[in-house]
Amino acid sequence: MTWRAYGASVRGTSHVRAGIPCQDAHGWRLVPGGIVGAVADGLGSAARAEEGAELAVSMALESIVTGFDAMRHDEVASITEMVRAAFLAARDALESASMAAPLRDLGTTLLLAIATDGWTAVGQIGDGAIVGRWLDGRLESLSVPLRGEFINETTPLTADDAMQHLIVRVWPEPVQSLALLSDGLEDLCINLATGLPFGAFFGPFFAPLIDPPTDQFDSDLISEHLAAFLDSDRVCTRTDDDKTLLLVGAPTAS
Repeated sequence: MTWRAYGASVRGTSHVRAGIPCQDAHGWRLVPGGIVGAVADGLGSAARAEEGAELAVSMALESIVTGFDAMRHDEVASITEMVRAAFLAARDALESASMAAPLRDLGTTLLLAIATDGWTAVGQIGDGAIVGRWLDGRLESLSVPLRGEFINETTPLTADDAMQHLIVRVWPEPVQSLALLSDGLEDLCINLATGLPFGAFFGPFFAPLIDPPTDQFDSDLISEHLAAFLDSDRVCTRTDDDKTLLLVGAPTAS
């Protein structure tokens, strides 16, 4: 399978009005026989939220890339431990970056997904969601928003008990495509009562990954179109929060 990705993080209208930068971050890295993607949503209450989100994404991805060859790909426990280690690496990096300032100033959530030719894994602390499209075309929420007792409350990676809230799931089969999204898009594309994804929303975004020949796939150009959509009135009239959507997948012909 030839794995590829595109994505965008766009500042919400409430942040534009308040003069606050986008506090979401995303990224992806290729690994042997697969791809890993990450999305982070810096907490609006955190003074260095955008820094925390960027650092969490970069360190989690680096941890997976570094540990990928050493783990046992036929053991769920080994895959699970690799994902857990990535969240610990991101947490350690935030602690180091906080220095004398409160760790909560770097508050952020973190979503992580790994797609390979033989298995699929996701990890999550905080809100946001991961949706998968299996080889038979079936859509499934592989990870759903983790919320606190109150509206807009979530557990960040910087919480004292953050690792106790980590959820890791592993499937011994490949997924065709994955969508990672921050909570600014949850209401638009997931039925939060049932956790079911809206196929009409995700279909057009998965299409560029699975249909065109590889030599016609331009990640930067498609990402620009995605950013324009996320910043459109069609989306901004329904959510004023920062919005991130990251898509990874492989062509059907591979």
